[in-house]
Amino acid sequence: MRHRVLQGAAMLLLMVVTVSGAGGPNLDMPRPGVSAIGPDAVREKCGPSARIGCTNFTDFMLTCYCLKGRDGWRPDGLASAVPQIYLTNFNYLSHEMLHVTDFRHMLSTHVKAIESNVFRSQASCDRYATAVVAAFPDTMKRIGRISTALRDGRGVQTLEDHLVVMKAEVVPKLVNDRVADLADSITPAAGYTQDRPAEDGNLVRQ
Repeated sequence: MRHRVLQGAAMLLLMVVTVSGAGGPNLDMPRPGVSAIGPDAVREKCGPSARIGCTNFTDFMLTCYCLKGRDGWRPDGLASAVPQIYLTNFNYLSHEMLHVTDFRHMLSTHVKAIESNVFRSQASCDRYATAVVAAFPDTMKRIGRISTALRDGRGVQTLEDHLVVMKAEVVPKLVNDRVADLADSITPAAGYTQDRPAEDGNLVRQ
């Protein structure tokens, strides 16, 4: 019995290390912290409706700068987030790791889509960079809803819940009005898809 417990713990550790090794040059996400806590603590960390646990992403931010290239000005982005898993039962760790994998994939895809834009002037590129940074908290919430729908079968109810990447031509409207209908003003990213202050979020829970 003890051998099976140790074997199971080793497999869980391998799972965390394997997922934490994924990523790329446009994503900074360390391996998730994993904490075993009781039901009362789960409700405190994850919200009153949570029973088993959740994955929180803290200190998430997007930095985006414009670099001059041969064909024009291009955004250069880096997304970062710190995942923390809270569980009452380690049998659900594999499920929470799927949420972490979703965020890794979608954030990487999101930044790649941002970097695919080319601008004729630095001013236009800077406006776009400012807008995508300002929209990043909403992007994180959308990823959370998509991952919840994908893994738990709930959460995405309308088209505006699908992950999106902003088109360059709608950025001036977002910057000037400071309020944009993101569902109408942006196009879907391929796949699934801040400067400070960083934000905390209980984004995926059950």
